Amino acid sequence: MKVVAFNGSPRKEGNTAAAIKVVLEVLEGEGIKTEFIQLGGSGINPSGI
Repeated sequence: MKVVAFNGSPRKEGNTAAAIKVVLEVLEGEGIKTEFIQLGGSGINPSGI
């Protein structure tokens, strides 16, 4: 199993990223592969404009 976490917050090292990383550390401790993807600040525009 692999868990992929997406962070849409524009603050790359903000509270959302910190919370996600805590969860991923716990999952990794249980032997689950994880991946963290930072979307916020990447230029992806949800409005499509």
